[in-house]
Amino acid sequence: MTYSVVIPTKDRPREIVEALDRVLGQTHLPERTVVVDASEVPWQPTPTLERRFVDAQVELVVCHAPPSTAGQRNVGVDRVESPVTLFLDDDVEIDSEYAALLLARWAEHGLESLGGVAGSRRGHRPRAGQRLARLVFMLHLHELNGRATTVRRSGKLRYVDRPVRDVYVPAVGSGAVSYRTDLVSELRYDERFPGYALGEDLDLARRISACSPILQAHDALYRDLAAPGGRSSAERWYFRGRRETYFRLRHSDGTATFRAAFAVSVAGELLAAALDGLRERSLRHPVVFVRGLAQTLRERGRERSARR
Repeated sequence: MTYSVVIPTKDRPREIVEALDRVLGQTHLPERTVVVDASEVPWQPTPTLERRFVDAQVELVVCHAPPSTAGQRNVGVDRVESPVTLFLDDDVEIDSEYAALLLARWAEHGLESLGGVAGSRRGHRPRAGQRLARLVFMLHLHELNGRATTVRRSGKLRYVDRPVRDVYVPAVGSGAVSYRTDLVSELRYDERFPGYALGEDLDLARRISACSPILQAHDALYRDLAAPGGRSSAERWYFRGRRETYFRLRHSDGTATFRAAFAVSVAGELLAAALDGLRERSLRHPVVFVRGLAQTLRERGRERSARR
């Protein structure tokens, strides 16, 4: 079983070099590593780094594309020939056995039996008050242990970061996930939004899992180092209102239960945005969240009208 790695990056030269170090540190090396760079000053590997890849017999491909997390991943997978593609964010730390453990699952289950294999996140137990608020307001919820990740009625996820055994999951982020290359090439990351498209990875995962199951390996561990990448707190709230909401509504079942849970989650996000703004002494956070939400709701309304 062979695989390739795709890493999107933008204006983070230190992080991309560290990510490539982690790729070369894998006990099961890829046949190709594709870096899709959207930096204002194009990134290029040093001769020393290139030599390390040559010595490891791993092809290093560096290409440049407009800034878009979705578009960059699509550009990368278009340059992959192996049956499995490991998507890796430049701010995600993986253990040296990570790829080997994922590939072992592909070998065990058979390539055609799975749509994807993901690892488990090294998380931390959330504070009781924070967990309760997220539970009540139907928001994304991280549990350190449990059975398996599930979709909440609001369309948000209840993540189980480290299940006690391998489990099938309805969705997973793209920070350290392997997918069948043919499925990603067919379904594609949605490039509707430029730049940082919050939620597009969960959207693709849900579409892939509807075709073929996604397995979460309990013993393949990663850590999200969460490099900010120049996105301010207020910008993130705009992305949440505009982009994440759009992708969440795409998977709405249209029931009254969903609409009620969605409304509760929006109220929770608005409250959280206001608290962020209060801490930073700015009203911009809730304002841009509402602006993004309104744009998405108007767009969804136009799409529904066009289908009638």
